[in-house]
Amino acid sequence: MAAKIDSRTMWNEGAGYGMILGLATGVFIFLNMGTAALAENGGAGLKMLAVALNAGLWLVKFLGCLWLMRFFMLKFAAGHRGVDNRQSFRLGLIVALTSAVVYSGIKLLNICVISPDAVEEAVKVAVDSVRSMPGVSDSDIISIERSMGMYPQIDFFSNLIYCFIYGAIVAKIFSAGIPPRDIFAEDNIEPEQ
Repeated sequence: MAAKIDSRTMWNEGAGYGMILGLATGVFIFLNMGTAALAENGGAGLKMLAVALNAGLWLVKFLGCLWLMRFFMLKFAAGHRGVDNRQSFRLGLIVALTSAVVYSGIKLLNICVISPDAVEEAVKVAVDSVRSMPGVSDSDIISIERSMGMYPQIDFFSNLIYCFIYGAIVAKIFSAGIPPRDIFAEDNIEPEQ
């Protein structure tokens, strides 16, 4: 029988874990900025090194997110007697939501405050590349420029949704085995017929 864990406890622990996960993944935004600066200021060899570093950073971030989510769910299950799979999934959803908000907020802070010039340059390059395409009218360019003016909001909410869905899927997968099922427990014994 599952233990009754109040929602305040679940939210306190889940939000704390989500803050840690969001901050840990947010660090990679700035690490990727460093590799971009390395590629920008160097020759072909440094550009290839930057690509390799970015790929390595992505892999570390991906595997680190999985490991942290599983670690937090296991820690929650170990810290509360009688936690079932449903409760570990709920905790995973809270962690996913909180970390998605933190990560998206860090990315928004980077776009709006820390490096707005880099974002403006990227938007300008994107608009200029669309302008060079045949068949693009002036009204198309104007609508693209208007939508690019809302880029910070679009980026924030698209990251928020993506990170939450990703975290929810990971939580669902991990919660199937957290806590591990006891095959020798009395309630798992099939009745004789």
